[in-house]
Amino acid sequence: MKKRKNTWLLAGILVMVFAFSLLMALNVAAAPAPLPEAGNKQEKPVTIEVANVMAKPGDLVDITYKVKDNAFGFSALDLLIPYDSNVYTPETVKAAGDLDTPNFVFNEHYAESTMRIAFAAKKNVKGDGLLFTVTCKIAATAPCIGDYPLDAGVVKMQYATKTDIFVDLDVAVEAGCLVIGILGDVNGDGSVTPEDAILILQMLVGLIDWTPRAQLWGDINGDGIVDTTDAALILRIVVGCEQPGSDTKLLYQGRSSLRFTAKNGTVMYLDPYIGDGYDLPADIILITHEHYDHNDVTKIETQNPGCKIIRAADAIADDGTLRTFKEKGITIEAVEAENSLHTTKGPLDPDNPWLVYAVGYIITIDGIKVYVSGDTDTTCQMQTFAAKKLDYAFLVCDGQFNMGPAEAAECAKIIAAKHNIPYHTHPDGSFDIDIAKAFAAAAPNSLILKPGREIILVKK
Repeated sequence: MKKRKNTWLLAGILVMVFAFSLLMALNVAAAPAPLPEAGNKQEKPVTIEVANVMAKPGDLVDITYKVKDNAFGFSALDLLIPYDSNVYTPETVKAAGDLDTPNFVFNEHYAESTMRIAFAAKKNVKGDGLLFTVTCKIAATAPCIGDYPLDAGVVKMQYATKTDIFVDLDVAVEAGCLVIGILGDVNGDGSVTPEDAILILQMLVGLIDWTPRAQLWGDINGDGIVDTTDAALILRIVVGCEQPGSDTKLLYQGRSSLRFTAKNGTVMYLDPYIGDGYDLPADIILITHEHYDHNDVTKIETQNPGCKIIRAADAIADDGTLRTFKEKGITIEAVEAENSLHTTKGPLDPDNPWLVYAVGYIITIDGIKVYVSGDTDTTCQMQTFAAKKLDYAFLVCDGQFNMGPAEAAECAKIIAAKHNIPYHTHPDGSFDIDIAKAFAAAAPNSLILKPGREIILVKK
């Protein structure tokens, strides 16, 4: 009997030990990771990456600064960033994530041709990603060709231990480059020659290393990849089959504003409202709907005689069918746009003055098909677009009354265009790179165009 009692006692003790061990394991798993001790060693330096940026004289450009291998985190950051004031000057800075607090300080004139970034906090900022973006103005008098290093000097980068001791981190800086140039000029000699195409081919097969100039200015068709197609386009420019100025071009002006230039010189604007580039006389003007941020025709400086203006009211027939127009060699097919503030099918609601008739457009220009969604959510008609074999699709994704980036990415999968481009990315009219990147991460064949970027449209 005594032996049996001892057995039960031992079993009970084992159960208690197991339960206690499980409870401790759960507590340890649930407990927040402690702050690093002062004696901890970094496995590798924290790296601050500065982007490579392309520009032309007079441009506004965004220079991004990112962090990686940020395992410990940091609670203090102090950077001195030099710049060539004869070439460019900083204008604004936007902090990202946990740095976007009143503790983030930017002084663009800390010293001669030097700006200062400083940040301090009570807790460590962990993880990799974007730290901040500096918007700079390229001088109108800057050289037309040039490579300028984008560096950063680290005054200090520290992490806080759990005993409130601040410890210096080992930091490395991967400098970027501001590359001023012209499209197709890969070697930076100021002209487009067969040597530029040869350099791209040599880089593609690994004979020579890629350069920032080649990666930026060698992307002739603007699809985000420098490949044999770009090399072929350079050769076509050289032999006269493709001439700069006689290509099919698209300028993204911002918000929903686009400017198309056909090979025959026809200029077409869509939803004029924001940005620059309204100096070319208009032959065609497309308006998707009559909200103020889509229909400012006065932005366009001049209209050629006979300029055709097509509005949603023109595109929707009395019986509700959608019209197709042919103007100066360009085919313009109106398509559905539907959500709580935009409708193709109607009817309008007198109690909702913001509800307006709206359309999107499928534009065929020089044989290249471009879908522009206008303000909309997913529409039933999108199911038919894959059969049209679209080359480019511009998809609204601001998420305010319109679809957001996740829904827009699903639309991109349905539409199956060769290039899917996020636009109309923020409710206030600005370009939101985070929303654009969220779309690009989920959508197939994505391409991000920043306002002011002009690309050559191609049919692959």
